[in-house]
Amino acid sequence: MKKEKKATGYDKYIDWKLFIIPVILLFAVLLMPTPDGMKDVGMEYKVGPKAVVNHITKELFDIDSSDADGF
Repeated sequence: MKKEKKATGYDKYIDWKLFIIPVILLFAVLLMPTPDGMKDVGMEYKVGPKAVVNHITKELFDIDSSDADGF
């Protein structure tokens, strides 16, 4: 007779043979490369405010925002 190992800890609640499928899917999603569209949006959020300020100072005062005096 083969004696079964007593379930302890999480083994009482989780069927690991079934749970491995979402774990593999999670790592597959994490390892996917970032789409170019998401990179573009991230760049717009990072560079956008500086570009707007630079455009406004260029239009109003005809100088770059880095040359304008701060308040």
